[in-house]
Amino acid sequence: MKYSITLLAISCATFLFAQTTEHYCAKRDAFSANQVKSNSLNLSQIAETERYDVHFYALDIAMNNAGIVSLGGIGELTEEMWDDCMAVNLRGVFLSTKAEVAVMRKQQYGRIINTSSIAGKVGFPALSHYSATKFGVIGFTNAVAKEVATEGITVNALCPG
Repeated sequence: MKYSITLLAISCATFLFAQTTEHYCAKRDAFSANQVKSNSLNLSQIAETERYDVHFYALDIAMNNAGIVSLGGIGELTEEMWDDCMAVNLRGVFLSTKAEVAVMRKQQYGRIINTSSIAGKVGFPALSHYSATKFGVIGFTNAVAKEVATEGITVNALCPG
């Protein structure tokens, strides 16, 4: 199943492409001009941001704010609800962060902020799938932060709620 999400709900790395010219985007084959104009993309296309050319643009700060939620206790929770939540809340952050780190490594500088939730620190009834993804964002963020710390890149999680 493929998901279409607004650019701002995914990351500033993809938002950065919306700030570039249509010609540049078409030339790079990362996104078509129509996708940039509509501000939506398929999650599988985020990895294409690795084609980004640091010589023309800079990415200093990226904020990944992906999130969907549905209510359902363990008895009502379906595999589809689980998979949808994982695909957007965790995989979306992974793909965005991966693309952002690739750009920031070339620059030897960058700041990444991944939005988690208080549900990523304390589980809530009927939100086990959502809590699992937000716990995952925190663990993922912590691991990536340690991996890129010596390269001038910081990665932090924000937990509203």
